[in-house]
Amino acid sequence: MLPNTTEQTFPFLRPSKLSDDFTGAGAVVAHALETLAHAGERYDFACTLYATAPLLEPSYLIEGFEKLSHSDAVFSFSATSMPFPIWRTFKITQNERCEMFWKENFSKRSQDLEEAYQDAGQFYWHNLHKTSHDVMFGSESIPIILPRHLVQDIDTLEDWMRAELMYKVLHEHTL
Repeated sequence: MLPNTTEQTFPFLRPSKLSDDFTGAGAVVAHALETLAHAGERYDFACTLYATAPLLEPSYLIEGFEKLSHSDAVFSFSATSMPFPIWRTFKITQNERCEMFWKENFSKRSQDLEEAYQDAGQFYWHNLHKTSHDVMFGSESIPIILPRHLVQDIDTLEDWMRAELMYKVLHEHTL
């Protein structure tokens, strides 16, 4: 149980219905913005930062805000390039065999395939005065490209261990 000082520490707490393992960040952010608006606070932009993105550098966060605020886009978010061409990926079938998603790319050299990007899951800026008519990773969003060595999402114990190793390597000169 939290000490009796929560009202001095936090402007509000999210309700239990938004505190489970299945509630999306969008609902949590919407609640926070609605609660702040009810208290008379108004904002032009909101940024969702994830605690599970420990390698985030402020310069990319600033770049995301600057690019969004000087554009007609609705969102900016962190992205990174895929480490391997997605065009040569495969799945493992129920009978534990391989099945390529795009067989036509089997014989192509990886360097000849189009580069693909993924959500880095570190931050999401939103211009609160605009409404999107597309998905987050669509035409109304600006991707802020981070180098892969600064991207490590944490969903599993293995992710945590990798993040610790990456952090140590990146900051060994300051430790």
